[in-house]
Amino acid sequence: MITGRTRRFVLGGLALLLAGCAAKMHQDFENVYQRYQVPDELVAKVRENFRRFGLGAADVSRDRLGRLQLAGRYANEDEVDRAFVIVQNLVGLQATSMVYPTDVREKAWEQATSQAFERFIQRQRPAPPAGGVVPPAPGGRKFALIIGVGQFSDPRVPALPGAEKDASTLDALLRMQGGYRSTDVVVLRNAQATRAAIRAQLVRLAQEPGPADTVFVFIASHGVQPIPDPRFPDVRKYPVLAYDSRTSSPVAMYDTALHDTHLIDLVKNSRAREVVVVVDTCFSGNVFARVPDLQLGGAASERFIRGVNGGDLDRDAVSAAALARRWVANPAGAAAPGEGGVRMSLMSASGPGEESQESGGVLPAPSGRRFEGGVFTQSFSEGLRIYRGDVSEAFAYSQAFVSLFVREKSRGRAGQTPQILVRPDGASINLFRGG
Repeated sequence: MITGRTRRFVLGGLALLLAGCAAKMHQDFENVYQRYQVPDELVAKVRENFRRFGLGAADVSRDRLGRLQLAGRYANEDEVDRAFVIVQNLVGLQATSMVYPTDVREKAWEQATSQAFERFIQRQRPAPPAGGVVPPAPGGRKFALIIGVGQFSDPRVPALPGAEKDASTLDALLRMQGGYRSTDVVVLRNAQATRAAIRAQLVRLAQEPGPADTVFVFIASHGVQPIPDPRFPDVRKYPVLAYDSRTSSPVAMYDTALHDTHLIDLVKNSRAREVVVVVDTCFSGNVFARVPDLQLGGAASERFIRGVNGGDLDRDAVSAAALARRWVANPAGAAAPGEGGVRMSLMSASGPGEESQESGGVLPAPSGRRFEGGVFTQSFSEGLRIYRGDVSEAFAYSQAFVSLFVREKSRGRAGQTPQILVRPDGASINLFRGG
């Protein structure tokens, strides 16, 4: 809920300079009467690229709306993911059915569910007290992993200067106002933010913090094309571009991206008292449109996708549904994250079909500083300053700021709706408390 106090802070003398983009309707809510006339030329391209990338038994068919649906046979989930990457690259997210193929020999998602249940049984979390509210433990360390990838090993990938500024803003905020020790804050910028380095830090954060500690993870970078999740018909997996992700093809980029499963593993396996994850990233086809190696269908594919999307290329971001179902969904009989003594807050800078905007400069906020960087992260950081680390209040402040001003300054052509999931419901999480 946005309080009157929050709204007054948001509306107090701020102006936003943005280059907006129109929000698109997400596939989950598409008009069921729309039909997609995918040209035979692009269907042939799909099959040609299946063979090129070693998917000789893969195929596609047309569903009742004319979208391309995966058919054929697949050895494992990785092959299915690559097939989705190929089809979506050629015809776009809207004209690709999210229905998962049935003939998959090794179903990794079933194995993962079984392993998650076994891990839960082995772990000995204290049960929450009566009433379901877990009081804060005294003391405890505060860990932070801050990742800002604004430059990439392939210079053809557009720079993202706001990511570096966001990393610097959060680093200074947590150490100077939040009381985080420098030894417990790890910042990975640009060339430091390789896929291996990020994964190693996430593994460390799942193991080192104890039941009295707080863990904060922030990542800002370009998003990579999202892929349907086999467990849920309307949820996607959202990879993120690391510094060294390869861009020799869309398949290579997907394979070498940082997959959201690594963040999800931290959320599900952490022993910390509180876990807060902020993802300031989105997928935008416009970012990669001028990297020829990433365009399998050339001009014909771009024309078709723009036609489906009303003149624009694809865009998408982590949805609240993905946070609720993919990030914290629990195997039958196991407590979901946030129900076994851990409080968590998961945030995404933008919603389905939206881009995460960068600020071109904002007039002084209540603290007197200027917003330079991602609109969500900069305003969220300001909210943490104002509300002394209270995550829910800081998010409400940021959500109001972002939603109102992005839409206003783009004259209604763009929207950005930050997403949040808190577990247990209504839990109070404060990043500055303890330590």
